[in-house]
Amino acid sequence: MNSPKAFQDYYPEELSHCYGCGRRNEHGHQLKSYWDGDESVASFTPHAYHIAIPGYVYGGLIASLIDCHCTGTAAAAYFALSSLVAVMLVFALLWVVFERLNGELAELASLDALTRVLNRNGLQQTLRRHFANRPPTPLTLLLVDLDHFKGVNDRHGHAAGDALIRAVAGCLAQTCRGSDFVARFGGEEFLIGCGTDHPAAADQLAQRICAQVADLRIAFDAGVTLGCTVSVGISATVYSFADWEAASRQADQALYRAKSDGRNRWVRFGDLAAAVAG
Repeated sequence: MNSPKAFQDYYPEELSHCYGCGRRNEHGHQLKSYWDGDESVASFTPHAYHIAIPGYVYGGLIASLIDCHCTGTAAAAYFALSSLVAVMLVFALLWVVFERLNGELAELASLDALTRVLNRNGLQQTLRRHFANRPPTPLTLLLVDLDHFKGVNDRHGHAAGDALIRAVAGCLAQTCRGSDFVARFGGEEFLIGCGTDHPAAADQLAQRICAQVADLRIAFDAGVTLGCTVSVGISATVYSFADWEAASRQADQALYRAKSDGRNRWVRFGDLAAAVAG
């Protein structure tokens, strides 16, 4: 153990005055700080007013309490101001913590717990914000469904199914552009908002999704490797929030045709409408 030394032994002489009233403290600092093994030990003799300033001893941060031996108005005012600032800092800190917690709760309310993509509530909020822009950007909806997903649950259990859904959600999020958004729409269904009114752009996104998911492999328990394909239905262009549910039904009809045609493919609703008209 090092020999005990007074706090002021580590500081230049100009610090040996009262920060409460500015007068010299002829008795030096009343705070004693020294090392006891690996621990810094401090003791002090408080008087009427004292304030805290940071100090360093051997590189370790301590709080140095400087005694104020003056009980005058200046010292009292300084102490009152310091107390007020401390209270304001506490309230500011509480407000920051409250805002952060509030933001985290809002995020949890809008995200799917399993996949961390948007849930139904988050999807509606995102669609409202998207169409609130002036002028709003046209949107095309892609409904994505995992092929033969029930067989994964039947053969490997629901934990394997959850792992596959989570992996596919991550793959979709990485495949989409930064302006697109992904939401879990049902058990193994995802809805993607693609900010475009060009059918070719939506087709290209659907093609990338099918290819990326088909290449996805997930190592599961006991050496089991999971994989799947997806089918995609593409809606007509959406121009307002009021029309998005109708567009999701269009995407669902196109998805059903993709499933009927053999899966692992995409179909546009516009092609269905053209076939009916023909």
